[in-house]
Amino acid sequence: MTTASDELSNVLRDVFIRNLESYKRILTIQPGVSHHESSREEETLFWDIVVITAGNSLQRESYLQRVNDKIAKGQIPKQARYHVIEDPPESKIGSGGSTFRVMKVLQEQYSTEFLQNANNPEGIQVLELKLALYLHLLPSMPPGVLLTSADGIELFYSKTPFPSEPKPFTITALAHPSSLEIGSQHGVYLLDDPNSFALADFERPAKARASLLLSCRQFLHKPSIGQLRIPTFHISSKTAVLSIAPQIYPELRPQCDLEAWADVLCFPKGRTSTSDPDSPELKTTLKEDLPSDPHQHGRELVRQAFDRAGVSVEVMVLNSSKFYHLGTMKEFLEAVCIDQAFMSELNIVHTNPGLACVGENEEVAKAYPKSSIDTPCYLEHSALQSSIALHSDGVKTTIGPWTLIADTDLPQGAIVPKNTCMFTLQIPPSTNHSTCSRGGFVTFSFSVLDDMKRSAALFPANCTSVATPMRDSETLCIFERVPVYRILPSAFNERKGEEDPVQLGLDQHDNQANEKIASLWTGPFFEVAKSKRESIQLALDRLVRVQECLTFQKGTVNSISPTQSRHCSATKIVGWISLKDAARIADMGKEQD
Repeated sequence: MTTASDELSNVLRDVFIRNLESYKRILTIQPGVSHHESSREEETLFWDIVVITAGNSLQRESYLQRVNDKIAKGQIPKQARYHVIEDPPESKIGSGGSTFRVMKVLQEQYSTEFLQNANNPEGIQVLELKLALYLHLLPSMPPGVLLTSADGIELFYSKTPFPSEPKPFTITALAHPSSLEIGSQHGVYLLDDPNSFALADFERPAKARASLLLSCRQFLHKPSIGQLRIPTFHISSKTAVLSIAPQIYPELRPQCDLEAWADVLCFPKGRTSTSDPDSPELKTTLKEDLPSDPHQHGRELVRQAFDRAGVSVEVMVLNSSKFYHLGTMKEFLEAVCIDQAFMSELNIVHTNPGLACVGENEEVAKAYPKSSIDTPCYLEHSALQSSIALHSDGVKTTIGPWTLIADTDLPQGAIVPKNTCMFTLQIPPSTNHSTCSRGGFVTFSFSVLDDMKRSAALFPANCTSVATPMRDSETLCIFERVPVYRILPSAFNERKGEEDPVQLGLDQHDNQANEKIASLWTGPFFEVAKSKRESIQLALDRLVRVQECLTFQKGTVNSISPTQSRHCSATKIVGWISLKDAARIADMGKEQD
């Protein structure tokens, strides 16, 4: 028997498959060929400009390299204009501030006429998927800017055409029905719907529902109650690109940290002001009576500008829709390995339930004994085969549940505990990184539940080595509760002087104890080896020490595999690196390949 939920999933899967087919046709169109020259005009419409935002110049270069690689391989359409725009140096302007910066940069680079007739999505992460998700919206979308987050997947359907009438000074938000619990964790719209059109439409079968355009009375960010949640919104071209946003951006302070939804949609709705946003009066009043705090200053600046220009918010209610948030590793694993609706809607099929395989390891995973892999588990370009085994004593490789493994070939007998994220990067030679100047490979391993940016002391003032007693709760931990200093190899703790990676890599803070402060993101805690196989072994050794600490904390007998124990500390370490530094320079190695 088909349930209402199954019916909705089937409808959304059909829409996604059609979008994917359109996307594949668009990939075959050569630059310079107009939409009118194609045989199916509506199905070959694509974005004029694609903008990706980056946190800094190094991240910009990394993203730009990925975009160029995808263009060269024919994975993204060539006819669009792609831009990667980074935030200003030494700033923290947030997703809201970067959005305003994008508008100003586009205004400076393109003519007003072009921007009035362009559609522009913004986002990265699973780039091709994000570009394809909204293709069925394009034929009726008026000129403007579509803003979408990178960590959300939005699937939607409408029996009727999407509203297409251009409305100056309007932000149109796409929203979907949600539970009270989810609504309290995200954004909620209070709609002006006295006749309950949205509710009546929701009660229809999934395939009979329409997209309804309703006025928004107020936007609430993470309220205690609510019914609708925001995945994305569309801004009319006149509102943001041509007038208000480029004015706001120069007035924002470097540390404003604006959020693109909560702070941009904070202004009162329903105003009918016809003020000219380009008027000198508006520019003058925007600078008056603003709070001194950078965030509140920016928030009030946006509120005043949008309110005085008469910007309004409308909500396109998409009752046949779903929104998936993939902002954490746990959410990602649940979606791609467990959530049957998500996998059905995106047409994801696994040979073994709960085991997601991507890349050349798929055939290997089919043949590998399922009993050695607990699910959910995600394997990407990672082999599990005896041909690369370091031992031949018949010990099985064991992978715990809730595990992500990428670009890591596991030898026979390897043990990967539950909740592990493990991946390998090639590090190119770098004169700017003193602890791994000759390059090599690094395999990172940490828990999917770790807070990677939480800062804490590695060695407080009264503790200079692993032999000094101290309270573990005071130190930086990995796998949630294992102190980092307890799982570092002795080579790390015994290094002294200028070559000490702690001295070279950790942030210095002037606190009372003069402690070394670091996070799992910034600390140079990961060993670099000459070969990929050696780096993987170092990571497995690291996991052995993690397991030893966890079993010791539980007061149980250590049951570490002798296969692994024999190889602890046997592999030569050629350097140390942090996850932050590796992420910055790893793409340079891909270019050299």
